[in-house]
Amino acid sequence: MNARHTLDGDDRLERLLHSVSQAASERVSAMVPKERLEALVLGGGYGRGEGGVLHSDQGDQPYNDIEYFLFLNGSPRVNERRYGKALQTLGHDLSAMCGIEVEFKITSSLAFRSSPVSMFYYDLYTGHKTVLGTEGVFAGCEHHAEAHAIPLHEVTRLLFNRASGLHFASLRLMAKEFGPEDADFCARNLAKAWLAMGDAVLAAAGHYHWSCRERHERLQILAGEQPQGLVPDLLSRHREGVRFKLRPAKTLLEREDLETRLAETTELMWRTWRLVEEKRLGVELPDALAYATLDHDLCPQHSWVKNMVLSFQHLGGGALGCPGH
Repeated sequence: MNARHTLDGDDRLERLLHSVSQAASERVSAMVPKERLEALVLGGGYGRGEGGVLHSDQGDQPYNDIEYFLFLNGSPRVNERRYGKALQTLGHDLSAMCGIEVEFKITSSLAFRSSPVSMFYYDLYTGHKTVLGTEGVFAGCEHHAEAHAIPLHEVTRLLFNRASGLHFASLRLMAKEFGPEDADFCARNLAKAWLAMGDAVLAAAGHYHWSCRERHERLQILAGEQPQGLVPDLLSRHREGVRFKLRPAKTLLEREDLETRLAETTELMWRTWRLVEEKRLGVELPDALAYATLDHDLCPQHSWVKNMVLSFQHLGGGALGCPGH
């Protein structure tokens, strides 16, 4: 991987991001015994060398969250209880240092190696920076490099997350008060949706790639092969999504312009959702009502027993539909 965290951020920004990783490495080394520590890995856009760069009068600034993955021997759940609070404090301290949120997530090489292929694990395996430890932590994890093996329910999950962002943007736009922060929120979620829709089409076709720039090139090729239909309609919006991811900026759009873009994006989101879900579920979906009333198990990959146990753990007995609740 490229030693840089961004494509074109200035030297000051690159030094800042490097110093955050250096501080994280030192604090983790002091916190975790050597025999338990496997590696500290920087993921996300900055780990892939495509982190967002926000230009300001004070120079380039980081924009995306900084995501570290701490690989520890033993059970991740036990290690979470042991180190979770200390890592939260560390994340808070580093966030104050760089001005954006810094997160730590605990895992293990065994958990990573034994996990099924997902979009999240593919991105982490193929695009990261190891800031502490060695690349040996990824030994035996080669199956995560197979983009064509990303299951379709992962693509649906991506679209669901971005469609949720559009919903929250619509609530901001309907509110009586609407200021610059609301406009930025809407513009940011529109850009995320534009990127995700093109990515979803690629992933459904087995052509996903860790680099957003490479994904756009692949989408251009796909659009040339399918000159009519959804893909060409997504192409220009995906280009804007890539641009925003790499070089985010404060929006200058007014509420009315954002409303127009939201309406257009919502229509494109449904068309993308329908393409993915028809392929995933093996059904025809003429409209949204047909999908909403579909007599079909929409999540066959999930065990209802496991879902019940997780709900009970997070929500207590009321999650099981006890009388009187």
